[in-house]
Amino acid sequence: MASTIKEIAAKAGVSYQAVSAVLNGNFAKASAETRERIFKAAKELDYHPNAAARSLSSGKTKLIGFITQDIRFPFYSDLSYQVHAAAERHGYRVLMAESNWDDKRTEECLNMLISYSVDGILFIGDLHDKTQYKKILKRKIPMVIVDGVQEGFPGLLFDYTRGMEDCFKTLLEKGIRSIALAHDPGYPRKLDPYKAACEKFGVDVQEFHYRYPTAGGDAQVIECGRKIARSKKRPDALIAGADYDAALIIQGLASEGVKVPADISIVSIDDTYICKLLNPALAAIKLDREEMAEKAVGRLDVQIKNPDAKADLTWISTAFTGRQSVN
Repeated sequence: MASTIKEIAAKAGVSYQAVSAVLNGNFAKASAETRERIFKAAKELDYHPNAAARSLSSGKTKLIGFITQDIRFPFYSDLSYQVHAAAERHGYRVLMAESNWDDKRTEECLNMLISYSVDGILFIGDLHDKTQYKKILKRKIPMVIVDGVQEGFPGLLFDYTRGMEDCFKTLLEKGIRSIALAHDPGYPRKLDPYKAACEKFGVDVQEFHYRYPTAGGDAQVIECGRKIARSKKRPDALIAGADYDAALIIQGLASEGVKVPADISIVSIDDTYICKLLNPALAAIKLDREEMAEKAVGRLDVQIKNPDAKADLTWISTAFTGRQSVN
């Protein structure tokens, strides 16, 4: 049977109220010596707080819900890891669910998190079914949108400007003037910064399209690589929408005898561990998942403690990392 606060009080020779205060972080209610006795007694009795009982008394579960997308992909898996770490630093535990861009699964994830009385929710991406937003607003559940935007909710987005411009500067310094973007046109958030960089540096816009592997599978991304290799206006450098996508495009290029970086330079967007595993190592526009997670959890914490806080938008800067895939 689990030990209780009363048992700790008896073992430490202090009042029940003193133990309750100290174990809930209110150290001003007891001297340093008393606190030491309480912690020693709690350790010897293998005491663990009853989260359910605590949530009933405080109205808070110290649980946050986290809805991510396809966790098989490096960006989402690393961001999920960073969210858990950031939540722990802020005193929360994480209940994670995966919606995989599917409206029905998203609804199931939200219902599950609501049933566990989470204090707030982090959601990656954009909800396609806008009625889900209305449900959250009606229930007054604090929610922060990560890498997405929705009116009425705080959001965080990556600002690709600096990373994209530094990428262009590096390529141009190497004499590369033909720089294309390969991406999923259904998610154009990376296209506008690319076009802006093209305009700023006097580079012609050139696009190649594919569906993200989550939606369209790996084969069609590899085929995109083949099309790039066979293109009459094959670019000297290619920026791929994600690390995983870049790895598949490189397969398609290789099947057509096009080598990286001898025949074409490749830059990806994400900078996950995949970049260092590939040969040659991939240059990348880095999306800082640790900073994104820390600011997202911090923003959700603010929203939980102050539901009337302004639903603002936070931008996370990007940076370019050069590696051997750029010649």
